[in-house]
Amino acid sequence: NDSLYNTPEYQRIRENKARIARAEGGSKGDGTTYDSFKVVNNSGETVHIGTSAHDQISAGSSKNFNCDHDVYYYTLEGNTWKRGALFAKGSDVCDSVISID
Repeated sequence: NDSLYNTPEYQRIRENKARIARAEGGSKGDGTTYDSFKVVNNSGETVHIGTSAHDQISAGSSKNFNCDHDVYYYTLEGNTWKRGALFAKGSDVCDSVISID
C-alpha cells in the first residue's frame, strides 16, 4: 500500500536507516554513496561538466560527484576549458541520480 510509505513513521525509519548507512560509509545500491550523487549520460554525446575542473562523461557512461561541490557545464574556448552555467547544486541533489537525455 502506497499510503504506508507516506506515513511519518515510515519516513522516520527510512531517515534512520540512511543515517546509519552514512555513518558506516554505506552505499544505496544504485552506484551512489550517501555523500554523492550520480550523473548518467544517456544523451548519445560526450558531456563536459565538473566541479573545480573540467570532466567529461562519455555517452552511456556515468560519474559520481561529491555532494559538497556544485557541478558546472564546461565549454572549450580556444585551448582552455571555461566554467559555465550551473549544472547541479550538490547539496540539492545529494543521494540522487541525474540522467542527461
